Amino acid sequence: MAFSAESLARKVQKMNIPEPMQMLWWKWWSNPLINIHAEQLERIPFETNHRTGKIQDYFQLLQTRSILELDDIPEPSLQDKPELVCISLGNTATIEKHLLKLATLTMDTSIIHARPQEWNSKFGVSSPEEIRQIIEHYRSIPYRLAKWQFSVASLVNQNDNEILTIHTRTLLGLGLVIKSFFPSLFKRWSVTSSRSITSLIKQIDPLEEGLWNETIGWIDTELAALFEETADQYREPALEIEQDLLTDEFSPLDIEAIYRGADV
Repeated sequence: MAFSAESLARKVQKMNIPEPMQMLWWKWWSNPLINIHAEQLERIPFETNHRTGKIQDYFQLLQTRSILELDDIPEPSLQDKPELVCISLGNTATIEKHLLKLATLTMDTSIIHARPQEWNSKFGVSSPEEIRQIIEHYRSIPYRLAKWQFSVASLVNQNDNEILTIHTRTLLGLGLVIKSFFPSLFKRWSVTSSRSITSLIKQIDPLEEGLWNETIGWIDTELAALFEETADQYREPALEIEQDLLTDEFSPLDIEAIYRGADV
């Protein structure tokens, strides 16, 4: 299918997101150099400027998308979950703050009894409050996800000497969810991540389609909070109307004075 900016724009406009945010998301989707990871940039065989997101010509844009194996348009089902659009526009710190729960998809029961020193050395977490929160998130994993989550954690943690920080695990969990239900979005999101992260995600079997309700129900509140914080940056501020202008009392117009003034 040929890349069509018009068709993509129409799809994005159907989403319930602020118009400036729609346009930025469309640019992100159509231009793979926006937020591209340095390791992914190495795959492109010609000169680019990833800082400005500029490609020399339209042919190079098409070639770049082909090299990175990106789809022309996102899956229509994304319209039903516009909150996922904000993962392309929210900053890393904001995404990690709201989606910390997803890190637990790669963690096993050993975290429940781990000592603070182990949390710091294995996950880069030193705050007792954050440790408590992560354990609560782990225990909240829906029953129907448990079998899949166990296999994910076993694969990810098979090398005891490998250190995966909570930052990396959050990205892994996010990537796994996107890959399972929005494969076209996952391809575009992968360009913003390191090749080691995307390679590991590709080794893991996706969630079954029938587990969508359990999965999205588990993280729906967090996604909504992430969306609101991100979308607020693109919403126009409400106009403040002075109270005097809201009253029903108006001074009558002096028509004669107006005409006299016009004759001066």
